[in-house]
Amino acid sequence: AIDLEPARGAYYTRLAESLALDERVTLADGTVQTPRQLLLTALRLDPSDALAHRALASCLGPREEVRLTAEGTPLTKRSLLTEAVNLDPNNSAAFADLAMTLRPDESLRLKDGTEWTRRRLYQ
Repeated sequence: AIDLEPARGAYYTRLAESLALDERVTLADGTVQTPRQLLLTALRLDPSDALAHRALASCLGPREEVRLTAEGTPLTKRSLLTEAVNLDPNNSAAFADLAMTLRPDESLRLKDGTEWTRRRLYQ
């Protein structure tokens, strides 16, 4: 699919999700990519892909950051999951994953202005 439509971000997301975190894949152009690299490509191509946000978050440790570009804003597990929820408010897995990034006494605000605690994210 990527060979036929290399500008379609969803295909990179699906390929990344088919790999183990430590696995690599060689694309038709000869580049060798990890799931993280595939997901960064997916988000560069389609920043509105909620699944790519959640999948990239799953590749990160609690204090790790990635950038879509060298000068881009650092993205954390929490910021990626928050964006996944903002983009797809029906993605229950993203809500549960986001809850795990909060301490019991923390809360966060989504783009729609709603305030969420860890417990509320699980409900």
